[in-house]
Amino acid sequence: MTDLDWPSVEELLEPHADSNLAVFSYGGANLGDHIQSLALLQHVRPRTLVLRDHFHPNPELLLAANGWLTKGVIPTRREFGDVKFLGIYLPPRLRKPEVAARFRGLGTIGCRDHVTAKFLQQHGIPAYLCRCATLSFPRYDGPREGILCVDVPTAIVERVRRRYGRQFGDIRTLTHHLPRPSPTEMTERLIRDQFERAHHFLSLYRKASLVVTNRIHVALPCLAFGTPVIVLPLDDDRFEIFAGTGVDWRVAEELSWWRAWRKDAGVLPRTPDVDALRKGYTSFVQETLGHTGLLRRSATSVTCMQA
Repeated sequence: MTDLDWPSVEELLEPHADSNLAVFSYGGANLGDHIQSLALLQHVRPRTLVLRDHFHPNPELLLAANGWLTKGVIPTRREFGDVKFLGIYLPPRLRKPEVAARFRGLGTIGCRDHVTAKFLQQHGIPAYLCRCATLSFPRYDGPREGILCVDVPTAIVERVRRRYGRQFGDIRTLTHHLPRPSPTEMTERLIRDQFERAHHFLSLYRKASLVVTNRIHVALPCLAFGTPVIVLPLDDDRFEIFAGTGVDWRVAEELSWWRAWRKDAGVLPRTPDVDALRKGYTSFVQETLGHTGLLRRSATSVTCMQA
């Protein structure tokens, strides 16, 4: 297959007038949010986007919600005609009985990590570990080039350069940080620009020889694409999302100490096979929305992409 099989941002964001589906957009400062929506948009046909943290109620819409529900604003049928949760994370401050109660009566809640699923189940809410939409990007098996370091310290960039630069080429540094816009700056054009930036970064991750990052929504797409990735974990239970993915944390440790000088310095980390996780997420979306007619035709199969 060719790069024509990699959907453009225009295709993913195209509004469908015959749809009643809404998907999250964002006004935050983290490009990873936009990447999660782009991953979900592979599977569904939306009419519109709604701001995750500042949405306006619309009983005509079915909301497909995924990602980190940061502000504690849990959308329910009070605000929308229906809500389907397709891979969410609840931070510790929101793991309270009154928050769990807002999910009652909304069907099975798709969770992106074990911690969120366990919390909801303990409060009698049907929950399923569907994992994150970003694990459902199709695998890429074409040629690769270059090294990307995303939001990692300068010292780590230099260790990556010493260990891998000679063999795998130039190192490029990127960031997922976005300027936080004011309410007057939050225009449709700005939102579009942020999604375009996220799509461009995904295109880079997809073809890189190696990616080094502490960003969850850099690492998960890389696992899906089959891109070698070194994940630098933070002391944050969001990183529990990697349980069962096959990420080898020891590789990250080797960049932190003298082991970066070892003789096998050019050996890339192995790329775990996440095909079962990809299919698991896709199947959950199909089971949840398959009867609605809101799925893209391409969502019925997951293909491998080659350049």
